[in-house]
Amino acid sequence: MIDISIIVAAFNEEKYLARCLHSLACQTFTGKYEVIVVDDGSTDGTADIIQKFKNKYPEIFTSIRQKNLGQGMARNNGISIAKGRYIGFADDWVEADYLSELFSSITKYQSDIAVCDVHKIFVEEKTEVDVRSMKCDSGLIDIALYITEGQSNSYSWNKLYRREIWQTNKFPQMVYEDLDILIPIMSRCTKISYVHRVLYNYYKHSDSTTSAYTNPRLFQIFKAYEDLIANSTDRYQLEAQFCAVKRIMINMNTAGFNYYLAYFILLLRKIDNLNNDNYLINKNELTKDIHYYSNREVLPPNIFVYESADLKAWNYYKFDENITTYSDDISDTIDRLFGEGGLLIVGKLNPQAPIGYLRSLNNFILRDTDGQVLIVGMTARHPLATLLINNYDSKESLSEYFDEILANKDIYNRVLNEVKIINIDTLDKKALFSRY
Repeated sequence: MIDISIIVAAFNEEKYLARCLHSLACQTFTGKYEVIVVDDGSTDGTADIIQKFKNKYPEIFTSIRQKNLGQGMARNNGISIAKGRYIGFADDWVEADYLSELFSSITKYQSDIAVCDVHKIFVEEKTEVDVRSMKCDSGLIDIALYITEGQSNSYSWNKLYRREIWQTNKFPQMVYEDLDILIPIMSRCTKISYVHRVLYNYYKHSDSTTSAYTNPRLFQIFKAYEDLIANSTDRYQLEAQFCAVKRIMINMNTAGFNYYLAYFILLLRKIDNLNNDNYLINKNELTKDIHYYSNREVLPPNIFVYESADLKAWNYYKFDENITTYSDDISDTIDRLFGEGGLLIVGKLNPQAPIGYLRSLNNFILRDTDGQVLIVGMTARHPLATLLINNYDSKESLSEYFDEILANKDIYNRVLNEVKIINIDTLDKKALFSRY
C-alpha cells in the first residue's frame, strides 16, 4: 500500500521543476510514496525533465499530460489517480524530511491535516524569510486560531491531508484556487496537527502568476474570497470572515493591487453587511477599518469612451463595468452621467490595467502633464454632472470645455472645491493608459 501521494502540477517549469522533483526523490521517508507530475500542457522542456525523473526513479514518479487547464485542474487530475492514504502537493522544493515529519504528525495525532513551516524566497525583492505557521509547539492546534492567525492557512503545499478530504473536495478552475478552498476545508476538520519546522521552500519569481498585477485573471481573487466565506461552516463562520478581511486589508496595502482598490472596497462592504458586529474583526487594529471602507463611496460602474477607442482593450480590463461609446453628439452620454454617474474618458486613452483605482477616487478630474483633461469621474447628480448637463455646448470639444471650467474661479468655488484635481504623473502607476 502507498502511504503518500504528492501531486506536482507543472506548466512551463523547465527552469525550476528539476529542483522540486529532485527534492522529492531524495526523501528520508521509509514508507512507500509516489509523486504524480501533471504536465499542464507545457510547451517548453518540462516534459523532458519529467521523463528523466521517471526513467531514473520509476518506483516513485508517474506522470499525466493534459491540455492547459490551470493548476487546480491539474491537481484534480493527479488526485484522481493517486493511491496514497495521504495526499500532498508541491510546486517548489522541500526539505529531505518533509514527508517523514508530516507523516509522523498526521499519524501520531490521527489528524485530518498536518501543517509545517515555510521558508519564503522573494526573488525580485531579494529577500528570504522563515514563516512560522503558528506561535506554539508541535502538536494538535486550535482550528479556529489557525484560521484566524495561521500564517500558512491558505497554502495547499505545506500540508499533508487525509485522502478522504480530496474525495469530497475539488480545486476550482481559477488563479486563487488555494484561497478559495483551503479555509472551507479546514472548517470541516476535527483535528489539525502542526510540525514546528521549516520543511517547505516557497520560491516566488517574476514568472509567478500573481506577479503580473495588471493581469485581469486576478479578478478571480474576489470570487475566491466570497467562496471562502460562503463555503466555510457555521462553526467557523466568524473566523472565516475575519481571515478574509485580514487578507483583503493586506492586499489593499500591496502596491500591485492598487488597480483593484474599488473592487476591494465593494467586497468589504458585502462582508460588513454579512455581520456588522463580528467581534473578531472589530477588535483587531487591521480589520476594524472595514467599517470605514464599507462606508466609502466608489464611482458607479459606467465608463464612457470615445467611439475611436479600442473597445477590445476596455473590455479586457473591465471587471463589473459597463463600457459605452459616445460620438461628437454626446447628449445621451451626458444624460446618463447626470442620472447614474461614472467615468467619462475625455482624452484618447486605452487602458493597460484594471481601472479600479480610478473608481475609488470618487469625484475627480484627471489632467495630463500639460494640463489637458483626460478623465472625469462623477457620482450621479453631482454638481459637476449638473454643470455638464446645463452648460456643455456640443460645438466645442469636451477637453476644451473642462479646461474652461477649471480656469473659471466662480465655477471652481461653487462646484469644484469638492472635486479632486489630479495630475496623471502623481498616480505612480496606480492607473496605466496608452494614448491612441
